[in-house]
Amino acid sequence: MRKFPFIDALRGLAILGVVYVHAGLWGEPASSWLIRFAVNGRRGVQLFFVVSALTLFLSMDNRRKREKNPIRNFFIRRFFRIAPLFYCGIIAYTLIDGFSPRYGAPDGIEWWYLPLTALFINGWSPETITSVVPGGWAIAVEMTFYLVFPLLYRRLHSIGATLCFVGAALVFDFVLSSALLPLLSQQYPAGQQTLVDDFFYLWFFAQLPTFGMGVLAYHIFRRQQVCVDSRKGLVLIFFSLYLFVLLLKLNPYENIFYAGVFAVFSLALHQYPAILFVNPLTQWLGRLSFSIYITHFAILKLLHAIFVDGFVFQGDFGSLAAFLLVLLLSVGVSVLTYRFIEQPGISLGHRLIEKLERYSPAAS
Repeated sequence: MRKFPFIDALRGLAILGVVYVHAGLWGEPASSWLIRFAVNGRRGVQLFFVVSALTLFLSMDNRRKREKNPIRNFFIRRFFRIAPLFYCGIIAYTLIDGFSPRYGAPDGIEWWYLPLTALFINGWSPETITSVVPGGWAIAVEMTFYLVFPLLYRRLHSIGATLCFVGAALVFDFVLSSALLPLLSQQYPAGQQTLVDDFFYLWFFAQLPTFGMGVLAYHIFRRQQVCVDSRKGLVLIFFSLYLFVLLLKLNPYENIFYAGVFAVFSLALHQYPAILFVNPLTQWLGRLSFSIYITHFAILKLLHAIFVDGFVFQGDFGSLAAFLLVLLLSVGVSVLTYRFIEQPGISLGHRLIEKLERYSPAAS
């Protein structure tokens, strides 16, 4: 598949947001606008999901033309892309935190949380969705999306079909969450109701419309490919930035609004890859983004242990300094995990696919 620089850059911007929201919990900003910006750094995960759907659809367009079994290869490729580092994360965070109580597991970790997380089905229980590996909910959601991806690729063949899907996904999540919320709430004491609330905010069906916006961006992208217009791209960049600032002010709870802005922003950077956003640094961070996502929680734990009384700097300056410190340390570790865990895993998947392709008949 042809490499698009803006794709890696978007991942780089997404991980900057994710790191800032977590670093901001340690080095808290003082001004209201920076607090709001820091809190909404969490929307970087939704940007990841939009980019994921866009790139997977583009990649399948290419691979189904030249591979005998593109669906089988898709699952192999995605497993070896995610599993090696994620499994290392399971081991590392279990060694760091043990089975003690923590965010997402106020009563501590049970042994069965580990196999559920290793099977990527931790996203279907409030107690396991994000307890073993911090941020593991996003990995569970992403892997669940991979399971339904072949069906979506076959069915969402137009802008109209995709818009209908997004609408249906929003309604389905609302109805199902409304029905299950009181039932699940009965299973937990009053002091643990945030587990249930967080679960329905994070679970797969709440994120499915966001993936749908990535598919919508894909269909528009295909139409744009032959007629790139830098002026249109520049206008779309300013428009999407305006919408993002507006969302920061309005602070809606629903992810779909941010997903729509990210879809427009993605298309804008394809038309006009502004150097402020698409540059060697953001592209490099994008390539390291999965490693940074997994490792930056450990860096934060280390810094909390060192600065037991809080970060040495306070206010907005302290918040930005904390962010840069967490980012730099996370990048330092991620360079190693990318080189020695991610890349070997990806290569192993590629070798397996090549072997299977060589000895397999074409899919009927």
